[in-house]
Amino acid sequence: MLERIPAHLLSMAVTYPGALLDDQHPLVRLLDRVDRLARLLPNGARDDAEHQQAFERLIERLVAAEADDLSTLDALDAQMDDLNGRLDRQSRSNRAHWVSVCEIRERHRQAREAVRLRINGILADRPIHPVLIELLERGWRTLLETACLAGGLDGPRWRRHWRTLWQLHLETCGGSPETEPSIAVDGQRVLLEELLDGLGAMGLTPEECSELTDRARQVLEQAQAGQIEPGLCRPFTPLAPAPDDAPDSVAGNVAEADWNAAGNRIDALPLGALVWSHEREGPVALRLIWRSQDGSRLGLTDPLGKRLISLRRSRLIKKLLREQLVIDMTAPEGSVQRAATIALERMQSKIREHDLPDPLTGLANQHRLRGTLVELLADPSARDRPHVLGFLELDRFDLMTSQYGFTRSEQILKAVAELLLAQLPEARCLAYLGAGRFGVLTAIGDDDEALALGERLRTALGALPFAPEAKPGARRFSWSLGLSLLDGPPAMPEHYLSAVNLACLTARRQGGDRVVLFRDEDPLILKQLEQLHAWVQAEDAIRSERIRLRFQPIAPLAELDLERPDQGAHHSEILLSVYDENHQPLHLGDFIAAAEALNMMPTLDHQVIETTLRRLHEHPEFVEGPLGSVAINVSGQTIGEADFVTWVGRRLEHWAIPAQRVGFEVTETAAIVDIERAAANLAQLKALGCSLYLDDFGSGLSSYGYLKRLPFDYVKIDGSFIKDIINNPHDQAIVRSFNEIAHFMGKQTVAEFVENAGIIALLREIGIDHVQGYAIARPDFIDEVVTRH
Repeated sequence: MLERIPAHLLSMAVTYPGALLDDQHPLVRLLDRVDRLARLLPNGARDDAEHQQAFERLIERLVAAEADDLSTLDALDAQMDDLNGRLDRQSRSNRAHWVSVCEIRERHRQAREAVRLRINGILADRPIHPVLIELLERGWRTLLETACLAGGLDGPRWRRHWRTLWQLHLETCGGSPETEPSIAVDGQRVLLEELLDGLGAMGLTPEECSELTDRARQVLEQAQAGQIEPGLCRPFTPLAPAPDDAPDSVAGNVAEADWNAAGNRIDALPLGALVWSHEREGPVALRLIWRSQDGSRLGLTDPLGKRLISLRRSRLIKKLLREQLVIDMTAPEGSVQRAATIALERMQSKIREHDLPDPLTGLANQHRLRGTLVELLADPSARDRPHVLGFLELDRFDLMTSQYGFTRSEQILKAVAELLLAQLPEARCLAYLGAGRFGVLTAIGDDDEALALGERLRTALGALPFAPEAKPGARRFSWSLGLSLLDGPPAMPEHYLSAVNLACLTARRQGGDRVVLFRDEDPLILKQLEQLHAWVQAEDAIRSERIRLRFQPIAPLAELDLERPDQGAHHSEILLSVYDENHQPLHLGDFIAAAEALNMMPTLDHQVIETTLRRLHEHPEFVEGPLGSVAINVSGQTIGEADFVTWVGRRLEHWAIPAQRVGFEVTETAAIVDIERAAANLAQLKALGCSLYLDDFGSGLSSYGYLKRLPFDYVKIDGSFIKDIINNPHDQAIVRSFNEIAHFMGKQTVAEFVENAGIIALLREIGIDHVQGYAIARPDFIDEVVTRH
């Protein structure tokens, strides 16, 4: 496009000394805009005819402009900036979606290959009954792939479905249990029940399930009677990889050196690189947006990201060798293009690693700690030596912040992080979890060594002064440390996280300044469990008003007027407050953690829902006034209940509440064990008319996975990205990305922790749909508001 600009405009850069060095000069800005728009529309009308025509009209006006007509140049600059902004937002949003799609497809491919290799490794050359081959071909292999995708080859779903297949093999044609230990199944009846359960999960019709189960029963009876026909069981033929999963190989007519040289050029392509592919309709520009971790698969889109092309590395090598592919070596000069490339790399890195460090301490965050724990439990070689997971919590953290202020408190937390790094240089993970709590995961010898380590850390941390000018003998820190030993057969990550949290809670409730190692038989732990069990006796809590409900409005940003505090809410989030026997508020995080450890969250959730519906029925005027529709938080345990939706439907009917008045929030960090069941329940709730919210989006490891797989209407962006958004460009970029991705997928967005008018103004500019926080309204108790009205 630059060659279409007349010479007298280009000569302006020479006529006016320093013009090309002035980033704000209209000509310099225009040349940069034209270059960036040309890079977004290299395929012309083939990618976007409407925007291409708009671009060409602007170029025609630029060609006709006079070199010294600065007002016209300024107007063109503004219009090109607007067009560039719209195209750039569209491109980034589309590419973010396709990156997520590529990652999901890659995880499916890896699961397919892992299952194939595991099946071949165990069953290769073994005599196999035809009924097993039929099971694998009819869908059991896919069932194993789904289980592997959900929890890996050592997850409970994999073990359950593999156990059924393996036991059926042992009962028919026998096997060698030394190679793959049999997990005892209590008789053929249980085996057939597990088989029927798996067939149902495969999606077969009831008739097909019955047919295959009857056939398996007949084979088992024949095997028990010794009537299996000789020669019926034949050596297992290894499963071949799917065509797309087969490993790359050098093309037969290409020298290996040439192949490797071309492969090196493909491997050297950075994310965001532009390539030209020669197709029938002519050269087509494509941009590299994704590469698998092993480099064997690549994702390319048109520059606007409207369509995805997934190619194997070998396919690109062949096109390069046949001169059907040209790599654009021109470095992008526009600032927008450079920012897009960097954002794309960060987005892929974030999706894969989720390891953004805590900005205050420089340590890992809680999501990285959990991810490291998952990696440790999944790595058999790493479990050769025991490890200890520890939570270190500052006693009276609230006292430190109120007495010394946030600036000094932050300095103290940084000092704690430096001390931990010095004390534990070989730790697998050191993390800051917020609110004065740190996490540690490190190798250890045994219980005694774990306790000794805990005491050493407690002593070192306790030596830190509250204030830099503190004199000897002045008040010092005290810390509560909870430890959980990772030894023996691995359990789920939630087991260890719940155990260490309970140990830390026990240490704190015993007065603090102590170390507690989680042991099932520990009287302190048992006592704490009994106390926590009493907290979640929901019927008693409601009767004694030890559970009270608050609400906080969620306002549509487009209609928000801070000068009208009495304006009705679009909808409100229902918040829970819990009190002890003395009517003192309990720490909600500890309460929820304990309820989850005791599997009591469904009981608690049911009571919150029941109480909310009763309030709506008793005070309909409250719904039309300050409350609006309600969004009720539910846990991962509850959303996975088989009869949850049926129960909700009955309660809505009982209290005569329209389903459209009620929504449900599921936090992104919820421990959803059965994602298929959760997806089905959420879809049924949506079919009833209930709204669905994905809460705390961006705070956990499952952001894009939950958004893709679960049918949410609203995405609530985690408040940690909002509260400092004015001063943090990184948070601004993340929130823009979240908003665009949500809108691209047809969801509305809600920003949490909106605390002032400045944040509201910035969120308007970003395009957020709804806001929630102290700037709109503080949470208020429902019973008090009802009394006032």
